[in-house]
Formats: sequence, structure tokens, C-alpha cells
Amino acid sequence: MPTKSDITSSIAKELRIITHLTGKLQAAHLSYRFTPGQRSIQELLEYLAITSEGAISALLTGSWSVWEKRAEEVKGLELARFPAAFTAQQQVVEHLLAPFSEDQFAVKRVINHQGKEVALSDALFEGIVKQLVGYKTQLFLQAKAAGVAGLVSANLWRGEDAAAKAL
Repeated sequence: MPTKSDITSSIAKELRIITHLTGKLQAAHLSYRFTPGQRSIQELLEYLAITSEGAISALLTGSWSVWEKRAEEVKGLELARFPAAFTAQQQVVEHLLAPFSEDQFAVKRVINHQGKEVALSDALFEGIVKQLVGYKTQLFLQAKAAGVAGLVSANLWRGEDAAAKAL
């Protein structure tokens, strides 16, 4: 079972990589979508800017009101402001989970988004950490498809540019 420290560090890593990928985008890329029915890059970034806070708040309170409020706040957010939104997400995650000691975290039960009672750690790992990994990958692929040049595996998995090859 993942610990609170495992969860918070995993979320922080994914948000750091998402921030790195966002830094590769230009405003012209934001309207790109794979197909007409899918999210644009702008919409994906808006979703990523609230998903951790919104989902954890819903798990802890049983209410989606934070999600709805935050969704309105990030709608149409300028590209340059997304990195700060991702940093704020990490701070909110830490704040929401701060009241739980590792022992309390290990036994805390919540009702997940499918209506099942589960361990908080499992709900966070399955419902947030894995989700961030998946949507980070979508952002990477969508950015490549939108024409962002030079993206390689290092950008996706480590949140860094590829090392220059020695001559």
C-alpha cells in the first residue's frame, strides 16, 4: 500500500513533468485536438490544473463543489499561467493531506468516485497518480501531434530535455 509520502511525491513528480511539457507549448498549440470530439490542449491543461485538488477534495468531503469552483477559475487560463497553477496544485495536495499522519493515512477509508469504500491511499494511487500519468502521456502525444518539435522520451518520463550527444 502506498504511503502518504509515496503519493505526494508521485503527484509532485507528475505535476513537475506536466509543467515541463507545458513549457514546450506555444499559444498556437492550445486549440489543437486529435479529433473534433476530444479535448483541446487548452482543455486538457485546464483539467490537469484542477484534477488533483478537485479529486482529493471530493474524496475527503464527498462534495464536488471545489472541482466546480476551480473549473470555472481556470477556464480560458493563459498558457503562461499554467505552471503556477500546477505548483499551486501540489501545494493544495500537501495541505489537504497534511492533517493525516502516515498511520492515519494508512487506515483512512473513503468512498471513491464509483461509490465503493476503499483505502484513501488506493483511491489516490488509482484515481489520481495513475490518472496524472495517463493524461501527462496524452499531453505529450498531443503536443507532438500539434507540431511541438524536439519532444523525446526524456521529456515525458523525466521532465527534461534529452542530453546532447557527444561528438
